[in-house]
Amino acid sequence: MQSRAISKIIILGAIALVGMLFVQGVWLANSLDSRKRQFSQNVQAALQAASTSIIKYNEGDITTLQPIEQLSSNYFVVPINDAIQPSLLKSVLLSEFNRRNIRETFEFSIYDCSNEKIVFGSYISQNDQALINSEFPDITKDDYYFSVLFPNISFQLINEMSIWLSSSFILLLIVSVFVYTVVALFRQKKLADFQRDFINNMAHEFKTPLAAIGASSEMMLHEEMESNRRKQHICLINKETVRLTHQVDQFLQISKLDKASPELNITSINLQELITACADQFSWLIKKQNGTIDIELPKEEIYISTDKSHLSYCVHNLIDNAIKYGGMPPRVLIELRQEGNCKISIKDNGKGILKADRNFIFDKFYRISTGDIHDVKGFGLGLYYVKMMTKLLGGDIHLERSDDSGSTFVLEINDYEK
Repeated sequence: MQSRAISKIIILGAIALVGMLFVQGVWLANSLDSRKRQFSQNVQAALQAASTSIIKYNEGDITTLQPIEQLSSNYFVVPINDAIQPSLLKSVLLSEFNRRNIRETFEFSIYDCSNEKIVFGSYISQNDQALINSEFPDITKDDYYFSVLFPNISFQLINEMSIWLSSSFILLLIVSVFVYTVVALFRQKKLADFQRDFINNMAHEFKTPLAAIGASSEMMLHEEMESNRRKQHICLINKETVRLTHQVDQFLQISKLDKASPELNITSINLQELITACADQFSWLIKKQNGTIDIELPKEEIYISTDKSHLSYCVHNLIDNAIKYGGMPPRVLIELRQEGNCKISIKDNGKGILKADRNFIFDKFYRISTGDIHDVKGFGLGLYYVKMMTKLLGGDIHLERSDDSGSTFVLEINDYEK
């Protein structure tokens, strides 16, 4: 119920923020368009006044003036068809633009009406007096028109809206923080689910051996029994104690690995002997389940410098998983190859791993499951430990293949280098 309420809040928050972004975007676009229209109207009024001043200066007929042509948002043509002195044109343009508070940089050009060729052009910056005071040629013909171009008008108009753009940036930042928070929230929820599963699994894992120890010890305390039967109960207690100790040691190893790099005891080891020793530890279990463990090793002995204890645990864990998640009866194939790095591949005959799970199988606490109670016992720490320790030893582990015929994990390892 709580999860559903959180989802509703997130959805409503996302809709509100997206709506605000949309409204802000539309408002900015409309505001920019309005500023462009206002700028265009001001420029046309200034150019109309400038052309009127020039015709009056030439003692012409202002009734012959034609409308200003705006060929684009920043380019205007004034068909004055009269004599134009560049110095006079510059002067009246600056005067009319300043009167209407038009401070943008512009270029003006004078064209010959007879051949449409440019006879003069100038770049005018309101902040650069050197350009304004430059000398102009003397143009004597009386059939010219001129054009004005504002090359940076879009940038300048946007720059004038810097305050509103800043508010949009802040809103975008808020959206980014919201998205990050939602992602972090879901990650935390996922981690909380993993931890909950871990606690449930740990309770089930510890409950069985503790119950066996309790039952056996109680029988030994309250019942008279033969020495053979007492010995059986003692063996059971010892077996379950060793099992619990192993599980606690596993937690401690993971905890040390998370906090800092554990101390490594680097020695030269024989990989064939290590693999064979790890496989032999499961001989009783494989025999009990009528399964097989096949080992394919190269004839030439392979030695590497690494930590024997940690590498043995990695191989042991992979074999253990192959038996747990394999078919019935389990069929495990272990191969050792030397292709640059030493590669130890361990294949099972299980149902394979779904694609949706493959990217997470090395994550801490992650277990392939359909609920809190798992058919296969464990804590979701084994592959995480193998991944972390293999990297610490300078190697790597990956899932090579997984289909209906089983899964193959490949452990790559070589001489440890500090």
